[in-house]
Amino acid sequence: GGRFSRIVYAATAAEASAAVPRIVAALRAGRIPDADHPAALAAIARLGSPAEMRIAVNVATDPATPPVQAAALLGNLLEAHRRRRVIPAGELAAVEKLVASPDDACATRAIEATAAWQVVGAADELSAVARAESRSPAVRAAAISALGAVPGDAARDALLTFCPSSGEPG
Repeated sequence: GGRFSRIVYAATAAEASAAVPRIVAALRAGRIPDADHPAALAAIARLGSPAEMRIAVNVATDPATPPVQAAALLGNLLEAHRRRRVIPAGELAAVEKLVASPDDACATRAIEATAAWQVVGAADELSAVARAESRSPAVRAAAISALGAVPGDAARDALLTFCPSSGEPG
C-alpha cells in the first residue's frame, strides 16, 4: 500500500483537487489497499466535488462504518464546507441517523453537519438529543445550536420549547 498512500498524502498536502478523480477511480476499481481507504476517503471528503464527496457521505452513514471513522469523515466533509463552501451532492437525510449515535464524537459531527448542510428533516432528531439528559452537555448544546441553524418551522418550534414561557423578558 506504500505507493498509493504516498499519492493520497501528496494530493492532500498540496490540496490537489485534480487528483481526486484518480483516487475515486482507484477506490472504485479496488486498487486501493484496505489500509489506505481512510486516507483516500479523507482526501475525497476534503478535496472532492459535491458528487465525489457523496462517496464519503455514503461511507460515513453506512451502519457498518465504525463511529470513529464516521466522525472523522464527517469532520473532513465539514472542513470542506468551511473552507470551500461545498455541500455533498444528493439527499443528506441519512446523516440524521448519526445524530443519535451513542458515540459523542460521531453524534457531534453529525449534528454539526445537519446545521451546516441545512438538513431540514433533522429537527426532531436534534430536539430529542437536546432533551436527552443521558447525553453529554456538549452534545446537547451542539444540538440546540444546530436547531438554530436548521431552517423551517419544526426547528424553530423545537428551539422555542427551550425558552422560558413567561411573557416577561428576562
